[in-house]
Amino acid sequence: MVFGMAPSTDYQKAYESAKQELADLLAKQQEVERRMVLVRQSLQTLASLCASEGVQVDPSAEASYLLERSSLADEIRTILNAASPGSLRPNQVKCALERLGHDLTEYQNPQATIHMVLKRMAESGEVQENTIPQDGKKTYRIAGPNPAASLTTEQGEKDEKSMDARSPHVLRSSLPDRHAGGRGRRGSRGRLGRRG
Repeated sequence: MVFGMAPSTDYQKAYESAKQELADLLAKQQEVERRMVLVRQSLQTLASLCASEGVQVDPSAEASYLLERSSLADEIRTILNAASPGSLRPNQVKCALERLGHDLTEYQNPQATIHMVLKRMAESGEVQENTIPQDGKKTYRIAGPNPAASLTTEQGEKDEKSMDARSPHVLRSSLPDRHAGGRGRRGSRGRLGRRG
C-alpha cells in the first residue's frame, strides 16, 4: 500500500518543484527587466555627459534597437514592471520614458497620450489604477502577482542601490536637451496623438 502511494507523492513533489522554479524564473525576469531600465537610463545620462565634455562615444546598438523596436505601450509596460510592486503616476512614467531616450516632442500632448495608454491598459486588466486619497491623482502598477516577492534578492537590491549611487542621472535636469544621445524618434510604433 505504501508503494502504491509513492508515484503520486513523487508527482506532487515534482509539481511543487516546478511551481517554485517558475516563480523563481519570473522573479529573475523581473529583476533583469529592472536592471535593463537602470542601465538604459545610465547610458542616456552618460552619453549626455560625454557630449557635454566633447567626448565621442559609439552609440549603443542594443539601446537603439530597443528604442526602435518597442512601442510606447511596450516601454510603459517595461517601466511599470521595473517599478513593481510599486506604483507610478503618469508624470513619473513620462520622466522615465525620457530617461530611456524617447523623444516625446512629436506628440501634441505627451502627458495626455501616456495617460490614455495607461487607461487602456487598466481597462484591459493589465495594470491596476489606484487613486491617492490625499490629492485624488491616479497611480498605476502592473496587475497580478508580484513574482519578486518569492525571491530573496539581497544581492540584487545591493546592485540596484549601487547603480543608483554611481549613475549620474541626478544631473540630467541641468543638461541641455541637445546633448541627449540616441533619441527615439522611431521609438514608438502605432503612436497616439503624434504631431502631423
